[in-house]
Amino acid sequence: MIGFFKGTAILCVSLCFLCASLPAACADDLTEDYSRVVLRVNGMDFHKWEMNLAEILTQDHMFREGAFFRPSEIPAFRQAMMESTIWAMLIYQEARAAGEKADPAKVDEFIWSFQKRFPSLAAYEKGLEALHVTSEQFRRIAERYVMTQDYLDRKFDPLSKVSEAEAREYYDGHRENFYQEEMVRASHILVEFKEEDGDRADEKALITAKRIVRKLKKGENFAAAREYSDCESKKRGGDLGYIQKGDLPKAQLKPLEEVVFGMEVGEISEPVESVFGYHILYVEDKKPRTLLGFDEIKDKLIAKMTEDRKAAMILDHGTKLKETARIERLEEP
Repeated sequence: MIGFFKGTAILCVSLCFLCASLPAACADDLTEDYSRVVLRVNGMDFHKWEMNLAEILTQDHMFREGAFFRPSEIPAFRQAMMESTIWAMLIYQEARAAGEKADPAKVDEFIWSFQKRFPSLAAYEKGLEALHVTSEQFRRIAERYVMTQDYLDRKFDPLSKVSEAEAREYYDGHRENFYQEEMVRASHILVEFKEEDGDRADEKALITAKRIVRKLKKGENFAAAREYSDCESKKRGGDLGYIQKGDLPKAQLKPLEEVVFGMEVGEISEPVESVFGYHILYVEDKKPRTLLGFDEIKDKLIAKMTEDRKAAMILDHGTKLKETARIERLEEP
């Protein structure tokens, strides 16, 4: 089933979003027979509805991660999905043969992580229906995922653990990867565009923002001026904390980032426009680009290296299983 071994990221997406706008590359004709078998691995059938769901969920995950591909790349994507599915089925079959069982509590938790994205159980079931999946089928997906993930954890966790010495060796050989980029600690005051101001919302917000800037530059304390702000951050004096380049949502707050990294400590900006309104920025502190010490990043580095080693082991294992499997591709992707 859908990428059992790939973690919850691929599956945990909003079906409600998908139902509203299915990716054109994967949304097939509604008259299509989704029950037909498109793949058979060691006698185990994989149906059109399963492949359709796998493709849609994976595309949605890629979209949320900022990955896009052109229409010309769709055939290659579908081919990769077919090969990934074969691999996943083989891992599942091995887990089942080893006597692995799905923990019912984990299955319920997995399903609940989807249901809570919907306003009601009826809405959740309608979302599944739009993807040609019943509640019972989705529960089987969850059972297979939970069972296979637990199997992989038990099989590969003891083998993939990275030692502190290995992490240290990697750190020493790749120090260029462990710099913390320049950081700026900033505060802001937001003057929102008011809906009730209609066509003059932009003009009125700018007038108010300029008036606040004049007060600040005459000596009014920035933290005290937080009462002018329409942002929740005013409860902490407008503090935005330390910001690195790329931390702010690019489409919405990119203009703020461009301004704040060009300011000096203690400087107050002129009003900066975003989709929310006008922001007045104040830079409290700056930290230069700095090499992080090994002890600072040791735990995260060990965890990341362990995760990567485990993924490589699973990939290698799945590839070997594939060499002796009976695979019937009953339909080209």
